[in-house]
Amino acid sequence: MKSHLYFQENSLPIKVLPMDTQRKLELHDHDFHELVVIFGGEGIHYTHSEKYQISQGDIFLIKPGTKHGYDNTSDLKLINILYLPEKLKLSLYDLNNSPGYHAFFEVEPAMRKQHGFKSRLHLSDTKLEYIRKLISSIDKELNSSKPEAMFMAVSYFMQLIGFIARGYTKTEIPEQMDILSLSEVISYIETNYQRGITIPDLAQKASMSKITLYRMFKKAFNMSPVNYIISVRIAKAQEMLNSGKLSISEIAWETGFPDSNYFSRMFKKLTGASPRLYRKQQGKK
Repeated sequence: MKSHLYFQENSLPIKVLPMDTQRKLELHDHDFHELVVIFGGEGIHYTHSEKYQISQGDIFLIKPGTKHGYDNTSDLKLINILYLPEKLKLSLYDLNNSPGYHAFFEVEPAMRKQHGFKSRLHLSDTKLEYIRKLISSIDKELNSSKPEAMFMAVSYFMQLIGFIARGYTKTEIPEQMDILSLSEVISYIETNYQRGITIPDLAQKASMSKITLYRMFKKAFNMSPVNYIISVRIAKAQEMLNSGKLSISEIAWETGFPDSNYFSRMFKKLTGASPRLYRKQQGKK
């Protein structure tokens, strides 16, 4: 499914799609993020290699390119929130420091198969009702013609993301604790990418051995902790290059690279363009 089927030109890249009766749905994928909240009934959510029982209170994220479907549904009621984060460009403020945010939106989808969906977020009836009100507010503003509607829709959507992030940190489920440990490391990297970060530091932060840390990173992100750190630094460098305010050497220093030559090599390796060419392509001098 393509995003242009759901998002109108010049509109917010967010859409609320309620399914009062979700019937059997064959495997499909899409090029947007899909946040799924189960409000009633039960069924099977499946991919090409896994099957998971779902029921009221379950909430999970489907990443772009993930083939999934529904089967054996019984009065299954859900709401999908479709969105494009790269176009929405939300300011996360201190959310990047939240293990719960990284746990739900990054680590859990990557480790879902390993944990058999036991690491999903499950909400109480009270919290589920609060989520319902937030989603209703988002939908109301998206369909409003008031001048402030887009601002209000985004504000409610940010509340939804923050509520989910906080909810994931309050858990004692072993599988979720594993994910939160890895998410603690990711939060630490996001906060300290400008500094020298060592693998022993990260292992201590996660309360696990270096070997276990390496294995979990490979399973979740298909890369080593060192390469993950580099990818975060390059992503931060892209943001700085887009702003056009700092020189290449200054950006290298600000993103934690020891020298500009090494920074340029890593940048080209990950993006396919040199920092100078990337900046030119973005229309910056």
